[in-house]
Amino acid sequence: MKKSTKFMAIMLSMILCTGCGSRMGSASETENTIQTETASLTTETSTTAAASTASQLAEDLFTDRDYETDYSDYVTITLEDGASKTSGSGVSIEGDTITITNAGTYVLTGSLSDGQIVVELADDEKAQLVLDHASVTSTTSAALYIKSGDKVFLTTTADSRNVLASTGDYVQTDDNNVDGAIFSRSDLTMNGQGTLTVTSETGHGIVGKDDLKITSGTYEITSACHGISANDSIRIADGSISIQSGGDGMQVSDDKEGKGYIYICGGTITIKSADDGVHAENALTVTGSVMNIDAHEGLEAVDITISGGDLTIMTDEDGINASGGSQPTLTISGGILHINSQGDSLDANGSLYVTGGEIYITGPSGSDNGIIDYDNAGTISGGCVIGLGVSGMQQNFDQDSTQGSILYTLSSMQAAGTIVTLSDASGNVIVQYTAQESFQVVIVSAPQITAGESYTLTVGTEIYTIEMTSLIYGEGSGRDFGGGMDSEGGMNPGDGMRGGW
Repeated sequence: MKKSTKFMAIMLSMILCTGCGSRMGSASETENTIQTETASLTTETSTTAAASTASQLAEDLFTDRDYETDYSDYVTITLEDGASKTSGSGVSIEGDTITITNAGTYVLTGSLSDGQIVVELADDEKAQLVLDHASVTSTTSAALYIKSGDKVFLTTTADSRNVLASTGDYVQTDDNNVDGAIFSRSDLTMNGQGTLTVTSETGHGIVGKDDLKITSGTYEITSACHGISANDSIRIADGSISIQSGGDGMQVSDDKEGKGYIYICGGTITIKSADDGVHAENALTVTGSVMNIDAHEGLEAVDITISGGDLTIMTDEDGINASGGSQPTLTISGGILHINSQGDSLDANGSLYVTGGEIYITGPSGSDNGIIDYDNAGTISGGCVIGLGVSGMQQNFDQDSTQGSILYTLSSMQAAGTIVTLSDASGNVIVQYTAQESFQVVIVSAPQITAGESYTLTVGTEIYTIEMTSLIYGEGSGRDFGGGMDSEGGMNPGDGMRGGW
């Protein structure tokens, strides 16, 4: 199946998880349905705490000024090949290079077919650049080059369409190694009510050497290398962002303490990239966003925390990968995740913690990868997980979990389109999922799965009874020791491991 077709199949798959919510699409479409009072209390408490923490973090990471799109007392810059002009001071024009040297607000309109906007301020000065149907292309460098200053705000006016583009190879004119259509050595905040198209034929789309924030606006980014690259941090509060990149979709490179992180709390993001969709050298936090990622790997950082949002991830390799550092962690406490990966779907080269949210996994298809993969701890204490994959390297959640989890290995491969259902002893459906790829292993965890109870797993027309003598049924541990039946109706060799069989 072609990648684009598979991507749509994930979005359109039939999904029912009554232990954590019943929905297709975004989180707002259907109210949560929790069958037990205890499960409801646990989920609500976890969600409330995560929302409170996320809100406080957002207040710390964004200022009121980051959200402001209004402007006044401005200088107008009219762009025209060989004939640009300005209405005030603080601007010098030399051919088709426009240099802003004073703090203040500047409204740019018109176009340059081969020119550049340069911002060169004192270290304690700020400027706001307002794009009002402005278009700048540079054939040798960045279309917008922010050389110095404390901070620059880049704002698009309502309903305007604007372009900042680099074509050809980058020719260096100083020691800054300019390699993006937008290149900023100062803090940069992007906002507005219009559209900005950013194109880089041979380099990155947007480069920020300090902090880079997006709080509103629409962005269409196409680049040969990274779509958005920053040194210290990328912070996204809102906006519509579309990225097609030959490198990472978003990338932060600094590995120093307190830097090297990406924080996303809102907006709509589509990323199609040849490497990682989102890569942070230290931490990646998602508290709320609608994200669609089609990449080599989806999300990667040392520490990954997901507490909200609606994420659809399709990859050639790992879906979500916590790696690097001394003790990488992947923590999921909320949100809705749809993952179709050819590598490990949830991969923690350290510890994996699931305390809430809804996670739906198709894949991996290779026998050397798993639905979940962790080196140290791998616990679940809330939320809902349903994963389908092949046998070979599957792990279940470990015995320190406080919520039940089932790893079941079927006697043969099952075809894409097979419906998998888990029901309780009274026939109530806990989870239902339609497979998007062939599979032989089922992992399912939900608040209703408890020790001492009996459950029915229905796979197509086949029916299996599961007796939970402990919270964890079928271990896996990379050796595929999952509970299940062989083709003769006997117990699989994996039974007797940790699940109490």
